[in-house]
Amino acid sequence: MPESAPVFRVTGRGPVRLIVSHGWIAGAALFDPVAELLDPDRYSVAFVEHRGYGAAAHLPAEGLASSAADVLAAAYQLGWDRFALLGHSMGGLVAQHLTVTAAERLSAVVLLSSVPASGGQLTDEVRAQRRQAVHSAEQRRQLITANSGCGPELADHIWRMSTETASRSAMERYLDDWSRADFGADVAGSDIDCLVVTGERDPAVTTALMRSTVMQTYSRARLVELVGVGHYAMQQAPQELLNVVATFLEGQ
Repeated sequence: MPESAPVFRVTGRGPVRLIVSHGWIAGAALFDPVAELLDPDRYSVAFVEHRGYGAAAHLPAEGLASSAADVLAAAYQLGWDRFALLGHSMGGLVAQHLTVTAAERLSAVVLLSSVPASGGQLTDEVRAQRRQAVHSAEQRRQLITANSGCGPELADHIWRMSTETASRSAMERYLDDWSRADFGADVAGSDIDCLVVTGERDPAVTTALMRSTVMQTYSRARLVELVGVGHYAMQQAPQELLNVVATFLEGQ
């Protein structure tokens, strides 16, 4: 267990248990539109804040392995022996890490616009651009706008949430992890039920990328592409995302 207690909030009290691992650009508040739509009698959903984000901004980021440990610690505190896990973008790496190290705890995994287990594998130039986005408000706004594939109003909302919930030091630390991670060989052949969700307008995590990576490593994976959606489905199409995830979880 990690030395510091995990930071998370729970919505609902239902029998379907789900933990959500957020991505690099912002904290768990990014999922608020989905949380508001949940049936509290059907679902119990824990939204974990990774260290350096949101309510866990006071905790120094220690990398994705620590984030995975925080997910397990949250489940331990909740008394959840088994649970489904949804990981978005960088958080998808946390989920995939747990499919290797704690598969017996997972009933299913949802990878939403997820970095593959082989990592972001960014060029030095692109990694430098991402690092600029950590420190430059305008560069971060441009990155979010490009990845969202939506209008400026929603992109600005996500940008504001990013600046309010993501510490620069944490973004720096996690960037090195998710852009260089490579444990695809460890995941290969996993038989965990896996739902892969992509956005049609996502230029970073494309459906083609998922087909050539994640879909090749999880033997029981299925893929759903959300039409007209970019990298932030929880903000752009929360009801559609919830419908897809609920259908998958109800089939477990």
